[in-house]
This record gives sequence, C-alpha cells and structure tokens, in this order.
Amino acid sequence: MIRGTTNYGITIQVADTEYPMRTDLSLSGSLPKVKEAKIHPANNLVFPTGETSLTFGISIPHDLTPGTYSLEWSKSGDDFESLVAYDEIYSPLKNTNVKVTIDKATITISQIGTMVGIGHSHFVTCTLSNGPHEELIITPSVESLDSGIVFVPSTFTFASGVSEIEFMIYATTNVLSAEHTISFELSGNDAGSYQ
Repeated sequence: MIRGTTNYGITIQVADTEYPMRTDLSLSGSLPKVKEAKIHPANNLVFPTGETSLTFGISIPHDLTPGTYSLEWSKSGDDFESLVAYDEIYSPLKNTNVKVTIDKATITISQIGTMVGIGHSHFVTCTLSNGPHEELIITPSVESLDSGIVFVPSTFTFASGVSEIEFMIYATTNVLSAEHTISFELSGNDAGSYQ
C-alpha cells in the first residue's frame, strides 16, 4: 500500500466458492495502530447473501511510517440460535497484514489531441493509480498566460478515494496557433504521495 493514497481492489473471498454467503454478513475492519486509516467504501462492509467475494479499499495517511500493520476484523449478522447453543455460521476472519511503502502513486492524463480552432474543446481524463487518503489538488497551467487555453474546472480536486476526474480544455478567441506545454502543480494533504 502506498501511504497517502487509497488502495482499491482488495478482495475477501469465502473459502469454498461452491457455497456463497448464506446471510448478509457485516464486516468491520480497523488498523488499531493507525487510527486515521479508512476502509472504503465504508468502515462497515456488507458481504451480501449469495456472493462469494467482496472487494474494498484501504486509505493510508501520508505521514505513516513504512512497515507492516495488522488489519483486524470483526463480524456480525451470522449468529443464530441452535438446539445446542448460540452459534455462528462463519469462523472469525484472520487478521490481514498491510504493508505500507513510500512508493509514489502515478498520475495519467489521457491524450489531448489537436485543438483545431477557436471555441474548440476536448474532454480529458486525469486518472490516479490510487486515489488520495484525504485530498489531492492538481492545478494545470500553460507556459504563457496569453496562450488562449482555458481549463474547466481550473483546478482538479480529488477527495478521499477518488481516482478519476474529467476536465475540459477550451480554446478561446485569442488562442495562438502553436504547440503549448501544459504543466501541473500538485498540492493538498497527500501531494507528496504522487509523481
């Protein structure tokens, strides 16, 4: 896991996929030594009846010391009264090791293409390999202020867990016919986690 980001695509699966969930099972996960960590989409996950797997994400603060941390699980919703005792359908989940690194997440901008005339615009996608833990702000700019190129919105704010934003590049009436270099400034709590 890259600190300062949200890592999605983590899967919990039943041991035998021939037998899907018999009941809606509620799972709560926590990293006791990392109080600021978040489980996405919510700290209380529901493993639905009939499913064999559940996918979620973990959000790690940007200033966390690299190392291995234990994700502890609790469950509810699978208890029933049997003839003998009060039982649970599913055994407790084992703790999950979470390895936190100081690697950098990546930012990708889709192909922009050629602006063919005044008033022309392109929709462009900015994609993060991992959404931020708290917030990442990207501010685009062109090398000269009089280039005639406008970005809408003028800044891209990625909230916790968000990994994709679409924006528009618009050529105004005073656009200069030339190739322009676009640069991006990073700010926000998790800016240091990206390259």
